[in-house]
Amino acid sequence: MTTITMNWKNAIKTSDDFEDYLTHYFEQHQELTGSYTDKTYFEYWNVRLNSHDGLIISMTLGNTPTTALALAPMPFKDTEKLTIEQFRQLVLHKKFSNINISLSDIFRKVAEQSVVTK
Repeated sequence: MTTITMNWKNAIKTSDDFEDYLTHYFEQHQELTGSYTDKTYFEYWNVRLNSHDGLIISMTLGNTPTTALALAPMPFKDTEKLTIEQFRQLVLHKKFSNINISLSDIFRKVAEQSVVTK
């Protein structure tokens, strides 16, 4: 087994290093959660690693009513399953422009992309 690279930006260069990095990350954190909310929109997502299914990304998004009388449509819920290598390839091909983006930001972007492409 290779030495675990503690920086995902270095680990992503090889499949084995990235798998080691994510496995170690999820051993330490169990899941990765995030959210975004503004006056009209919300999204909540979480990512966990399953030894059988790989990465499981669950996302809920919807519109927030803007007035007390307004009804918002039901939130949209989606779950995506990806292998670690599929996730690595998505990140590599997305070519995130912000060098300071975090692993949490990447999961959010991938979750958003999978919901939009359906």
